[in-house]
Amino acid sequence: MKTATLLRLGGLAMILAQVLNLINNLLYLFQSEQPPTVSRTLIILLGAVPLFTLGLVALYASVARRGGIVGLLAFLFLFLSSLSDMASWTLSLATAQGFTTLEQINQVPFNAAASSVFGWIYWLGLLLLGYTVYRSGVYPRAAGVLLALIAPLSYFNGVSFVTPIFILFSFGVWVWLGWLLASGKVTMMEAD
Repeated sequence: MKTATLLRLGGLAMILAQVLNLINNLLYLFQSEQPPTVSRTLIILLGAVPLFTLGLVALYASVARRGGIVGLLAFLFLFLSSLSDMASWTLSLATAQGFTTLEQINQVPFNAAASSVFGWIYWLGLLLLGYTVYRSGVYPRAAGVLLALIAPLSYFNGVSFVTPIFILFSFGVWVWLGWLLASGKVTMMEAD
């Protein structure tokens, strides 16, 4: 399979992951159930997170040669935070199925510490990937700036009026990057 085809498929995976994330976030906004239902958990666990990870690999591959060590660190941080998301959503699935409760999960000190650490790793990964995209010149520089802005919006995501802004902003930036990959406007040759 050609590299350009793999990049396009990665872009499509990124777009589909964001559509699934948007569906999940809209269900959360309209229902705001705690813990998440089985359907919401499965949308993320089996759909959005694996697809996002595939899209992230394609995004990194497109900027790898110009991204240097900063780009590699950004990719690794975001990849590790995706794995952390899978673990977190697996615990949510266990809670939704009645195997455990949120109180029991929160009693494990490692879970709280890991959640905090991986949150910071995610934010740092976004900032570094935004810088890499900005510096590489493979994508429009505005994409790098907007990608880096997801981190502070994510930090204030708990504030009620910020949540819908964060959801739409994050969706828009990732879909734009996915579309640039899927449309074939970005190739490995540009990264040389």
